[in-house]
Amino acid sequence: MNRVPDFAVENEFTNNILTVMRALNSRGERKLLEAVISDYSALLHYLQRAPDELISSALEFEACECFLRLQHIRYGKRLCYSLSKSEQPSVLSVKKFSVLSAVADAVDYIAEHPIEGGFIRVDFSDVIKVLLQN
Repeated sequence: MNRVPDFAVENEFTNNILTVMRALNSRGERKLLEAVISDYSALLHYLQRAPDELISSALEFEACECFLRLQHIRYGKRLCYSLSKSEQPSVLSVKKFSVLSAVADAVDYIAEHPIEGGFIRVDFSDVIKVLLQN
């Protein structure tokens, strides 16, 4: 059984995203605020699915992409990332959260080591890889 990523059940993640939204709103950054709302909404929608569900890697890729965009806005230059996927339509199925959990763990590592920062590389091709580099 895949575990639900910690951020999905912790109020801290929601509070941090809401704080980001308030800050963007107060600075008048409407486009970025709309992007954050859209990504957060898509991520919440994704999290409501059953955790043991087999899904297309494309859905897991989209969830990782939303999560990383949100975290990049939150952490700024301390968190850099690269997402790539095969040009061919994916027929690969993965267990929900299998990649997102690894990505969330990599973000947690970067958050715990703020001076070092980090770079997360996620590659969705024939084999899915998540790499963390300092």
